[in-house]
Amino acid sequence: MQSLSRFWQRWQGWLKIGGTAILLAYLLKTIPLAEMWQNLQQISPAALAGSFLIFALSNILFAAAWAIALHILRFDLSFLIVCKLFFQSLFINNFATFVGGDSLRVYQVSRSRQRIMDATLSVFISRIVMLYAILLLAGVMIWGWADTVNWGKQSQNLGAGLTIFLLIAIPLLSFFNKRSVLQQVKKNRIPWITLLTTKLGEIHQKLHGHAYTLLLVLLVSVLAQLTSAWAVWVLAKAIDIPINWTQLLLCLSIVGIALILPISFNGIGIREVGLVGLLTSINIDGSQALALSLSTSLLVIITSLIGGTFLLADFIQTQRNIENPSN
Repeated sequence: MQSLSRFWQRWQGWLKIGGTAILLAYLLKTIPLAEMWQNLQQISPAALAGSFLIFALSNILFAAAWAIALHILRFDLSFLIVCKLFFQSLFINNFATFVGGDSLRVYQVSRSRQRIMDATLSVFISRIVMLYAILLLAGVMIWGWADTVNWGKQSQNLGAGLTIFLLIAIPLLSFFNKRSVLQQVKKNRIPWITLLTTKLGEIHQKLHGHAYTLLLVLLVSVLAQLTSAWAVWVLAKAIDIPINWTQLLLCLSIVGIALILPISFNGIGIREVGLVGLLTSINIDGSQALALSLSTSLLVIITSLIGGTFLLADFIQTQRNIENPSN
């Protein structure tokens, strides 16, 4: 198991790049490039700028969710600093997948405060809540609107089951996180179970009494997901894709789950295959679907350049401090 983990850590970047190349090659082979390019040309600079601003706002909301998690753990960082670190992590995820943006966030938050565990926990909370928000949004959308795209009753039942499970999961976790229950499990003599329950107990102690604040993290994460979908909606309208808001949100929420899979470079390839597959299933032209997915990936990359600008500014400032230590 440890050798597999070391292999993944060493080669994950190249494996993701390979996965992206394979997925994109498959799509580019099956969809006419000339038609896709014509659809891309329909996106006006104004539409691209508008979607960029909206997508940047969605990432500011994701940063806000992380800022709330940091507040729970008593980190006194300003919101501007949190936003800067968040956008820097986006840049690292897009252009230095071998490093990892989350690692950068943990390092930057903990380096002056020597609280690596708490810094890691803050990123973990924001990530887990974001995953919960994606799954909940997908469940609600499939449950309520799968029939509008003729996906059948089974799809609606699946969405209903996922939604109900997620809503029940929170009180169940609250019960199992009670110290009395954890103490009973700790009596198990299996080392990894003892270690796991010990860590869960520590996390429970740090988060105890912050249920409403964690709910706020969830609400902000859902709002961020809706805002990012709005940015894609602007692009879809620019390409003249015949789809309404609920249908697009339904497809994007499902693709959001697929993006969790670590098999491509920052989701590029998975996003394209997912959106093309879902949109063509509701009679959207494949070239339009691919144009939308590629422009969305381009939007993600452009937005992450904000973080690259912050990293460059920090590097220049560091160099100046080295050259002029008295300043």
